[in-house]
Amino acid sequence: MKAFIYCRVHPHNHGVAKSDRLDAQERRCQDFLRENNIQWVRTYKDEGEVNPVNLIASLNLMLDNLQRQENKTYVVSDHPARLGKDRKTQQKVIELIEQTGGNFIWPKPSLRYRSFTVEMMKALEGLS
Repeated sequence: MKAFIYCRVHPHNHGVAKSDRLDAQERRCQDFLRENNIQWVRTYKDEGEVNPVNLIASLNLMLDNLQRQENKTYVVSDHPARLGKDRKTQQKVIELIEQTGGNFIWPKPSLRYRSFTVEMMKALEGLS
């Protein structure tokens, strides 16, 4: 299994430096991938708000690269909020990820989001 990591910080969130918050998100995702024997491909990092009509740079690049992958590639983020500030935006971005041949996963899946657990991912890999 292969995965991209997606990290994002909101530009108006004060407190910790943006680079520190992005690095912490990436570390959590890298730990998750390592613990579950998932191959890391690339990390995409953004600063800004996600608008599903006009995607921000790294998210757009990630979607383009998902389309180029020969095998299913997963997108890992430490929380669905990295995909947008509200549930509607998050769901739209998850749909875009799926339309480009990927699946969104995060370390603590919830019934509120269409995300995959590691067990579901392994079952899907066995079917392909």
